[in-house]
Amino acid sequence: SLKHDLKDRVPPEKKSEYELQCYPIYDIILAAGLTSIDFWSLDIEGFEEDVLDTVPWHKVNIKSILVEVEHSDRDSILSKLQAQGYKIHKEFGKQDVFLVKD
Repeated sequence: SLKHDLKDRVPPEKKSEYELQCYPIYDIILAAGLTSIDFWSLDIEGFEEDVLDTVPWHKVNIKSILVEVEHSDRDSILSKLQAQGYKIHKEFGKQDVFLVKD
């Protein structure tokens, strides 16, 4: 389940409801027939950690990741990625971190 609730961050005049079908990122990777990804940019306004938690890291080789950490728990995200063998290559202020797999 998602830990965040966006309803308080969206101005009332911009709120709309849409029904969307969602899939785990790994399902999309499998559907595309991929086992290796050179670069993944993950920027989903605070839900980055939720998506990262669904990745079966032993089944897919993601060589580099640019992840937005501005709306998330930066330390938790970086800790999870470092545990998977990623090292920080470059930080862009407090907003984005570019990591490369060893």
